Amino acid sequence: MGASVLGVYAVDLATEHEGEGVLMDTEPVYLLVMFREDGTMAGQPLTAGGMPSGFVHDLEPEELAEAYRPEIGEVFERLKRVASSLQSKMYIRDKGDSQSVRPAETLSDAEWQLACGLLAVIGKKTSCVEEETEEDAEVSAAAFFRTGEILSDERLHALLTALCCGESLVNEYLKFITRQAISCRKKRQYERAVGYHHKVLALREDDHVLFNLARVYFETEQLCEARNYLERALVLNPQLDMAAKFLEFLGTVEDASCR
Repeated sequence: MGASVLGVYAVDLATEHEGEGVLMDTEPVYLLVMFREDGTMAGQPLTAGGMPSGFVHDLEPEELAEAYRPEIGEVFERLKRVASSLQSKMYIRDKGDSQSVRPAETLSDAEWQLACGLLAVIGKKTSCVEEETEEDAEVSAAAFFRTGEILSDERLHALLTALCCGESLVNEYLKFITRQAISCRKKRQYERAVGYHHKVLALREDDHVLFNLARVYFETEQLCEARNYLERALVLNPQLDMAAKFLEFLGTVEDASCR
């Protein structure tokens, strides 16, 4: 599997003060979240300027689903603009093209930070100098760009394409949270499953999510709630046969319980 971008996420950090309980910092921390090529998840805090910091750490799916929320506002839009600008300066050679000479583009500091942040997750170094001074780093970075290696990197180009499409990132988040919810239901972690499904519904009303939520309520013997979500699913999609059949079955269960 190739590396992929899941999006920008926000988390509120709680700070304990003696005698004052737990206070929430008003400013959330923003992270760029990606899947590595081996399928593991990585988080990377954004700088004050909104670009990846380069400090990559492992992130558990349960942690992301529980504590983080997708950021699709100004922080994401800023990153998206830089991604679009950087992508416009890239070039991908056709197969068999032996031409390797192209004048190197001048990158802004933000474009450089974004490129380095994305490459850090997919395991590509932006410098071959093991122990370098700040001056050495600037020289090696400039040399790296002159070779065109970054500006012709297909994996980087694909990641930038994903970042430029906010709607697809929202879809990926919804699929991710739905998978977590279904997994929790199968483990009988019903409270978490309900919470995850409602996170999805807060962003988008979806007939399949409503159906899945009805299953959770049915398994916890909350039949009225199950009926409510099945009916909502059928309002969205009258052709959802499994919801219609489930609703019919639910009616027989309700009749039996009244005898």
